[in-house]
Amino acid sequence: MGKSWDTKKVNEFIEYFEHAAHHYMECLTDIHASYESYRNNDSFVGGGAEQSKAFIGMKQE
Repeated sequence: MGKSWDTKKVNEFIEYFEHAAHHYMECLTDIHASYESYRNNDSFVGGGAEQSKAFIGMKQE
């Protein structure tokens, strides 16, 4: 006997997965905006701030 699929359950899973992926991407957009805001903020100065900004520029993007 072959496999059978409950199309309602499959559809619910796909919709849930789509919602989760969309929410994840929205959060990433917010995080990216925060990183850019920090990197472009001139009030954070000094060696530690510059190293932190460089790290974010290389690793987090």
